[in-house]
Amino acid sequence: MITLLSLFACENAFLPPVPRGSLVVCVDGVGSSGTPPASLDFTAPLTAIDDNDCGTTFTLDDGAGTTHTVSLAATDAEGAALTPDLSALVGTALSLQWRYAQPWGTVSGFSLSDADGLVLAADEGTWGGALGDAMPTGLKVMAGGDIISFDDGQCGNRAGHSILFQGDALVELEPVSQGDLAVGGVDLTATALLSDSYDEDAGCSVSDTTDAVVWAVWR
Repeated sequence: MITLLSLFACENAFLPPVPRGSLVVCVDGVGSSGTPPASLDFTAPLTAIDDNDCGTTFTLDDGAGTTHTVSLAATDAEGAALTPDLSALVGTALSLQWRYAQPWGTVSGFSLSDADGLVLAADEGTWGGALGDAMPTGLKVMAGGDIISFDDGQCGNRAGHSILFQGDALVELEPVSQGDLAVGGVDLTATALLSDSYDEDAGCSVSDTTDAVVWAVWR
């Protein structure tokens, strides 16, 4: 029997496979696979930038005994690192907003900002995303509507989409790519890593499967 899903698969079978970049974020050395805090709001000078198991790591130290680190590891579809250079901001006071959620699976995201505006934001983008109330002012990120790539799987098909970054103007990027973005007059680089949606096949369990909009922006 021909189903709507099989027609959907046939219609998109000639599209390229879904490109997949990746993003992992951590706070104080703990990522979504561990048990990080659900939220953290903290302002302190950026005192160091280095690399560890969580990726590029930013240390914020208030000089009064409280230190937090936040890390980002972003890679393109070939596994090459995509790394922001924030070395010019060492010594600058940054405000960190970290969010972690577990609606079914786990997801984390964070933002850093200074007196001029947004410095860096990243969201692992599964399960509806993590940032929520911590999404930087003036920025919205969402999946594009058109299907531009396609994976045909035994337990459901995955349709790939562009990512829309709404800042001072709308910027549309296809994963995996980068482009110029401005938010509140601050010039940034937007990075689209993965955007796909799931279409259920009859008889498959999808309780552990999620759509994704995986992204980062940095100065």
